[in-house]
Amino acid sequence: MIDLHCHSSCSDGTDPPERLARLAADAGLRAVALTDHDTVAGFDAFDAACADLGVRAIRAAEISCLEEGRSVHVLCYFISGDEDSALRRLLATLSDDRARRNRALLVRLAELGYDRVTIEEVRASADDVTTSIGRPHFANALLRLYPTEFSSRQDVFDALLGSRGAAYVDKARVSVAEASAAARADGALTSLAHPLITLMGDARADDRTLEAIERRVEPVLERLVADGLGGLESYYSRHDALETQLLASLARRHGVVPTGGSDYHGSTKPDLALGRGTGSLAVPDELLEELEGTRPRV
Repeated sequence: MIDLHCHSSCSDGTDPPERLARLAADAGLRAVALTDHDTVAGFDAFDAACADLGVRAIRAAEISCLEEGRSVHVLCYFISGDEDSALRRLLATLSDDRARRNRALLVRLAELGYDRVTIEEVRASADDVTTSIGRPHFANALLRLYPTEFSSRQDVFDALLGSRGAAYVDKARVSVAEASAAARADGALTSLAHPLITLMGDARADDRTLEAIERRVEPVLERLVADGLGGLESYYSRHDALETQLLASLARRHGVVPTGGSDYHGSTKPDLALGRGTGSLAVPDELLEELEGTRPRV
C-alpha cells in the first residue's frame, strides 16, 4: 500500500515529518510522498525517518497554480536535490509569499474589526512543531478570541478566510504549464490534485453525477496534459468507488498516470488516516512504479 499525498507541520498539517514516517510504518505503507504546500522544508527529516523505518520516502510538493481564474493545485513528485533548480526557485517564491499574505491578512482583519488578532496570537494558535503559519492558525486564533461569533473553523473560513470570505487575501500562483515545465526540467512530474474538489466544488450533491464529472473534468484535463501534466489524482479520500473508476479511466484515456493519496493533515482533518483516508482508500502499489517510469530523463 502507498500514499502519495500527505502534509506535515512544515505546511498546514499538524504532525512533524518524523511522525508521518512513523504513521506510515505503522500503517504498513511501502512508500509515502510528503506533499507539503509550496515547500521542501520537511525533506531531510522525512527522508531520514523513513529510511530508519524501512519506508520509501518520495520527495514531493503540492504547488499552488492558477488556471483561467481558478485555483488549482498540482502534486509534484520526485523533486531532486538540486537546490538551485528552476523548480526549487519556483517553490521558494511561492513559499516566501506566505509572509506577505499573513501581513495583509492581519491588516484586512483589523479593518473588519478583528483587531485582537495579532501575529503573536496567531503563533500561539499553532503547536510547537509548526514551522509555517497560515490560514488554519488564523482560524484557530479567531475561534479563541471571538468565541461568540464563530462556532467552528468552517464558520471562520466561510465568513472571513475562505476564497469568498470578507478577509480573503489571494496568494501568489503560477500556471500549471509553468509548474510542469519546471518539474520536467528537474526530472519530476506533476499530477492534478483532488480534481473533484477543484472542479466540482460548486456543484450540488444531486448534480455530481458521473456524466457531469466527465463533462467538467475531461476538457480541463485535456488542456492541462497539453501543458505538461503527467497525472490525475484518481484515488482520493473523498472519492467514492465509481468516481475513482471514472477518474482513473479519464487518466488512461489521456495518457497520464492515475495517482492517489489520503491528503492526510493530522488533527485538522481528523476523519482521514494516512494510507486509508476515511477507511476504504487503497492506492495500488504499481502506480508508483508506473509514475516513476514516466519521469523525464534529465
